[in-house]
Formats: sequence, C-alpha cells, structure tokens
Amino acid sequence: SSSPPKLYALEEETKSVLSFDLNTGEANLVSGPGRGAGPSLDQPVGLTFVHASSGTPPSLAVSDRKFGPEDSPAIVAIGISTGDRSVVSSSAAEDPLVFKGAGPELGSPAGLHYQKSLSRFLVVDTEEKALFSVDRSTGDRLVVVDNSDTSDGVLMFSPSDVALSSNGATAWILDPIGKKVFAAQLQSSSLSLLSNNSPADDYRWSSPRHFTYRNGTGLFIADYTGHAAYSVATSSG
Repeated sequence: SSSPPKLYALEEETKSVLSFDLNTGEANLVSGPGRGAGPSLDQPVGLTFVHASSGTPPSLAVSDRKFGPEDSPAIVAIGISTGDRSVVSSSAAEDPLVFKGAGPELGSPAGLHYQKSLSRFLVVDTEEKALFSVDRSTGDRLVVVDNSDTSDGVLMFSPSDVALSSNGATAWILDPIGKKVFAAQLQSSSLSLLSNNSPADDYRWSSPRHFTYRNGTGLFIADYTGHAAYSVATSSG
C-alpha cells in the first residue's frame, strides 16, 4: 500500500500475514495465530492488496489451499484493521462454513491479483493448469484461460503466479517448473509462450519463484536458487 507506505507479506511457517512499515522497518502481525476471527489459514500461497472502493476500506486477499474445517481450496479476505478472515470463494459444497460462489472448482489456487476495474481476482490454479476469474462480491468463478486455449501448442505445467498489464488486457503467468512465462490475452482467451530457458540464452533461470510487473519497464522475476533477479520484456520475451 502507498498510504501509509507498507509492504504486506505471507509468513509460511506461522501461517500468518505480516505488515512492514517501509519508513521504519517495523513488522506487525496483520492476521494469524492470536489475531483475527474466522478459520485459520493453513497453506497460504498467494497474497494481493485489494484497493479501497466507495464506502469500503482497503483489505487483503489470500489464496489458501486448505481453508476451513474441511481443508477446502479458497480465496480468503483479510481485514487489515481487524485481521478477520472470511471466505471470498470456495467450491467446497460439503463445507457450509466456507462454501461460496458458483462455477468450476478450485483445485490448488496459487498466485492472485486483484483487478479493481472489474472488481475481480485473477487466480492461477496449479492443479487445474488454468487462470480463474473470481468475482469479489459473489465468489463466482470462471476459467479465463487453460491449456486448451494455447495458440502455439506450448502448455502450462505448474503455473504459480500471475501479473496484470496496466490496461488490464494481458495477464502474464509464471510456470516455475517449466521455467516459462506465458501471456494470456484476456479478451480473446488465448494463451501463448512469452519467454523460456532458450538453449541459446545466456540468462537461464534456475528456480524462478515470483514475479511482478512494472508499467513501462516489464516483468521482474526472482530466481530463488539462482540468487538473481531478471527482467523480461513483455513485447519480445
């Protein structure tokens, strides 16, 4: 968030959401053991900032592979001021505490991004090898792209993270196992390869883990075991 300047992060070991004051470096517990009502997070893997809309404060959302009493894949809303956890979307029909939303079932939700202009979340699902759209209000789910939409025959193997262009037309999907980045055209629901570990490329990823998009510059990818950061041009790969 820019005002106040804070960074929000997942802490996997304690299954918590933390905030870091970017002026002082101070860390605080936002939601987790000892703070916040609602079912506990169990396998949180994705986090996004949800910008404020009319009449509502900003909040956070987390993708959790096992949420609630029945360990259901879910998108979970996190109140910044309270730490409260509530389900945005889950296809666990046998779990009335967290069941919400219609549409295809989530399998293993991972990275997510909040698209404020359409009041929806874009969520990559590692198990389904797909990019989902999740309505913030209703929790309804739609498949935006999957491997059946490939335009060049290259398939996603284990998608884990998603970034969105500034105009909302293109989503980029990171596949760390395949060491690939895909471009998904949201209007036409087409999927194509943007960049991979080409044999002729001197800059080869070892373990690409997360990425982010900077308008006018491109994508930035963190390589976990390669101990490096890379930039990827969104026009050419």
